[in-house]
Amino acid sequence: MKYLILFIVSFASASVFAGEWIADSSAGCRVWNAGPKPNETITWSGSCKDGYATGSGVLIWFLDGKMGARYEGGYVDGRRNGRGKHVSASGEIYEGDFVDGKPNGRGKNVYSDGSSYNGGWVANVWHGSGQWVRANGDRFLGEWVRGVENGVGMWAWADGNRYIGEFQRGKPHGFGGLFRTDGVNSIGYWNNGCYKDGVKRSAVGVDINTCPY
Repeated sequence: MKYLILFIVSFASASVFAGEWIADSSAGCRVWNAGPKPNETITWSGSCKDGYATGSGVLIWFLDGKMGARYEGGYVDGRRNGRGKHVSASGEIYEGDFVDGKPNGRGKNVYSDGSSYNGGWVANVWHGSGQWVRANGDRFLGEWVRGVENGVGMWAWADGNRYIGEFQRGKPHGFGGLFRTDGVNSIGYWNNGCYKDGVKRSAVGVDINTCPY
């Protein structure tokens, strides 16, 4: 049993403390590297305080000598804090608030597949009011809790259909309405993505055959 406990503690510690400091070779200014890779180097254009990047500047990452990610914005004690813009090597772009190195506050992320999220963040997770737009044109505007639709919001699909109302854990739950382009609407109380009014049945976000009718 004690070996199992030691393994769990070791695994948890590794998860919490994953990452390491990396320094600009020219100035020796350090920044936090949450996902270390072999043969990584950096350049930092801003100032240092006690050996850590502090203040505004531009940080550029290199892998095997080739330019990768780029960050422009604020640092405090070697971690991204305040407003900033991060462009990853894949072309993904986040512009907004940072706290302790992670998106936190308000910001917009444009993903490499063409989708985007603009709204509230907590520790790199969508949280609060925000809008997610998929690459195909589908979009959700409303409240998020830890990356899941929760509260009041609207799904508007590229085909013209819409659901407006309450959500719980990513599914219509509570009062809401499904408004379809063919005029066959479903307005009333929903239960985990399912709706029933007499013989009328609808579902959003779930297979209608799994609904408890």
